[in-house]
Amino acid sequence: MEFLLHVVWTDLGWLAGDTAVNVACWCETDHATHDVDAIRLVVGEVPSLPEAFRVGSERLTGWLADAHDADHWRAKVGLPPRCTY
Repeated sequence: MEFLLHVVWTDLGWLAGDTAVNVACWCETDHATHDVDAIRLVVGEVPSLPEAFRVGSERLTGWLADAHDADHWRAKVGLPPRCTY
């Protein structure tokens, strides 16, 4: 499980702040990972990159106060639980 906060380029060439909880995939088809509760704040839709980063940081802080168990996050979006065999 990872908590992500990073700056990316959008397909249209705009900067965006991406924030997500990232969990390992336990699906029948291995997708490697899944972003859970992800947000993307595109500069131009929010006033500035620092504002996008601030909002993402606040969201991240909230997530850190929540459960630190990846299965909790998987269950929130209907992903399969961790494989135990």
